[in-house]
Amino acid sequence: MKKTLIGLITLFILLTTYTPNFNFIISSNLNIQEIKIENNSVIDSDKIKKKLSFLYEENLFFLNINDIKENLNDETFIESFSIKKIYPNKIKLIIVEKKTYSNFT
Repeated sequence: MKKTLIGLITLFILLTTYTPNFNFIISSNLNIQEIKIENNSVIDSDKIKKKLSFLYEENLFFLNINDIKENLNDETFIESFSIKKIYPNKIKLIIVEKKTYSNFT
């Protein structure tokens, strides 16, 4: 009886003082590494990538769409755009450009 009581107290002390050290955020592989841009004929894709360079190394889950909208509102030829997340580390930006006279000829 005395051995089991001492064993239970020792087990209780060991289990209550153990704290696991898990760091899920740093080991995450969901940071943006690549930005793909589609449907752009008038606008240079390198120019858009420079405007969106703040997105690199940002987590894909915590992506703020309003920041992207603010940076792309300066472009006059962008009518609208959509963003597609490609897991684990890519973003696809699909652009709808405004109609120009050169597109009709």
